[in-house]
Amino acid sequence: MKSRACLAVSLVLWAAGPALWHIPAPAAELVSVRGKQVALYSYPSPSAGGSLRGSVLFAPGDLGMHGFAVTIAETIASWGYDVHALDTRQYLERFAGKVPLQTADVMDDFRQLARSARGATDQRIALVGWSEGAGLCLLAAASDNSKELFSGLTVFGLTESNLLGWRWSDLFSALCCKESKEPSFLSQDYLARVAPLPFLVIQSTGDQYVSVPVQKRMFATAQEPKRLVVIDAKNHRFEGNQEELLRNIREGLQWMSQPMR
Repeated sequence: MKSRACLAVSLVLWAAGPALWHIPAPAAELVSVRGKQVALYSYPSPSAGGSLRGSVLFAPGDLGMHGFAVTIAETIASWGYDVHALDTRQYLERFAGKVPLQTADVMDDFRQLARSARGATDQRIALVGWSEGAGLCLLAAASDNSKELFSGLTVFGLTESNLLGWRWSDLFSALCCKESKEPSFLSQDYLARVAPLPFLVIQSTGDQYVSVPVQKRMFATAQEPKRLVVIDAKNHRFEGNQEELLRNIREGLQWMSQPMR
């Protein structure tokens, strides 16, 4: 589980905290979700007129929209997509209360976020998720009530277990290498439900949170149409081969833009 972070790595993140949490973000649209304001950050495509390729709803890991997550969103936008990015940490923190967040809540929330992102159009939106955000996007794609909203699902850094909450106390748990006490769900329980949406899984050979054999075992339970790409990279962030990650995300979006049969 991702909360089992190495103490040394956690201390580095903690030391970098002030700079990390105050990186300027683009203007956000506040969407009311079950009485709480959730921010969708907009990374519009520079393309003009009819050259827009589509829209993407992106959910990063539990550090939120910072660092490499911003690079991913900006890069996808540069390919001709309007990107709407959910700050995963903020979303999980908003709903970490006395009543735990349920998987059905996430499905409903992402349905509302997708409808807000696509506006008055009937265009399908591609789901792209990394790490904790991959788990949330998996729930969104698995919902039978949302199939008409999405063109497909791309995940990278998808782990076996995913959190349904985030509090500042969880950061201290990570510093002490303790398990988070937040509720969670297993990816395995939802993978078969993504179909008939196209499903792309991208895996790093050096991912410290999920191994290639485990990812392959999970992937085997998903239904067609599906693709698995394994990239030779150092860790969960695909360091050493991030360009290959981005290339495969782009090819996946192109695959998902084809008419569904």
